[in-house]
Amino acid sequence: MKENFIFIVVIILLILSIGFVQAYASVLYDLDLIELSVLETNVIPIEEWVHGPLDYSDILKVKFMITNKGIEHYLLHKNMFRIDVFKIIEDERGKDSKKIPITNYYPQYLENFKHRFQDIELGNNLDDCVFIRHSIHINNSKILTVCFDILRKWEGEALKIDVSKQYYLVLMDSRYSDSCPNCKEILIPPDSEPVVEQAQKITKIPEWVKRVVKFWIADQVDDSSFVQVIEYLVQNEIISIPYAEVSEGESVDEIPRWIKKSAEFWLNEKISDDELATSIEWLINNGIIRV
Repeated sequence: MKENFIFIVVIILLILSIGFVQAYASVLYDLDLIELSVLETNVIPIEEWVHGPLDYSDILKVKFMITNKGIEHYLLHKNMFRIDVFKIIEDERGKDSKKIPITNYYPQYLENFKHRFQDIELGNNLDDCVFIRHSIHINNSKILTVCFDILRKWEGEALKIDVSKQYYLVLMDSRYSDSCPNCKEILIPPDSEPVVEQAQKITKIPEWVKRVVKFWIADQVDDSSFVQVIEYLVQNEIISIPYAEVSEGESVDEIPRWIKKSAEFWLNEKISDDELATSIEWLINNGIIRV
């Protein structure tokens, strides 16, 4: 009997909790109590990758500020955003214009971009393209970034935010909304030229270098041989050292001990390729390695 009673209580609680979740999920927020403003737009071109021109993209990052002016328990979710694109067509007299919807885009996140552009090193440009799920209390604000994968096949050219088209950041009144009778739309100003970011290259050091480093740490390879390997990698652009100053002349084969320690950490996977590249950059900038 006791077990049956407990089972019934659990079922009742489960039914009540499902009803509560459904009721909470169906809440439509009054967006008159929400302030939304675009702070910055950034474009990252993704070109010439394996899938060809019809799949070229521009990643549009929109940094915005959202302020809750009076909604209790306001939960901001990734599914509440999209970009609506309209084409502006003027009549022959140039007096009247029509706003024709072209398409819309929904947010993508870092893991989405990594999966889609797996053949391209995206660097840390998209680190702020994170999953959005935030509770914003009354009279509080948050600055967030939402990212969109804007396909070029619709326009055949790189993304431009100009007077010929209008891009709206749209905030919907529920995470389950798929139409916009009560949405809040904010125009991304056409006169605010987006900042174009280049996809940053991540330093990739070939596996065979580990064998050389292992011999060098064990003093089975001298400093001169190690320097020659690094010079070969840099000169042939196998690794990229972005802030190194190019120098000429004979290399000085005097390597500080801490460099060897860094190489040992890298060999044991305690630091990344990029962190080892910082040590190589120091060697170049201080004339120990000349490229």
